[in-house]
Amino acid sequence: MQYCDCDAAGVRYYRNSISKLQEVTDELNQHDLKFTVQMGDMIDRNVDSFNTILPYFNKIEGPQYNVLGNHDFAVPTDQVVDILGMKNQYYDFFEQGWRFVVLDTNDLSLYANEPGSAKYQQAEKMYNQLHASGAKNAQTWNGGVGSEQMTWLHNVLKKSAKKNEKVVVIGHHPVYPANEHNA
Repeated sequence: MQYCDCDAAGVRYYRNSISKLQEVTDELNQHDLKFTVQMGDMIDRNVDSFNTILPYFNKIEGPQYNVLGNHDFAVPTDQVVDILGMKNQYYDFFEQGWRFVVLDTNDLSLYANEPGSAKYQQAEKMYNQLHASGAKNAQTWNGGVGSEQMTWLHNVLKKSAKKNEKVVVIGHHPVYPANEHNA
């Protein structure tokens, strides 16, 4: 949605997010959906934007799941998780034989962590290495998945394999095809 009470910038018409979300909500609510996943960037920079856009998003019927996007970080991770009513920044859920795994691809980033924190330092090291190698995705608005989350993911996938569950892994930043937006 990337809502903001801001003037348009290039092809981004931030204020139009409300009317577009209302149209989408009307359409989605005509179907018997098992759940809805919001893929991140609900807002674009102002934490107060959550107060405006969330009431519209919450009109979508049925369970809702959120993915954290890089534009959602006008405040620290814990606050974004609380605002969106998430149980954690990364999590999984099960629906009709499918395991859905939601990753936080902002986990190691320069915008979701306090400067000087361990994760900030890891993100800085990752960014510097990518930048030095000329990687397309060496962008300050990009992120990555930390070792604690990767261990958790590995364990979820192991359990799912034992149960013969089909798995979908979801994250805000893509991993393929290679481009400047990749985690």
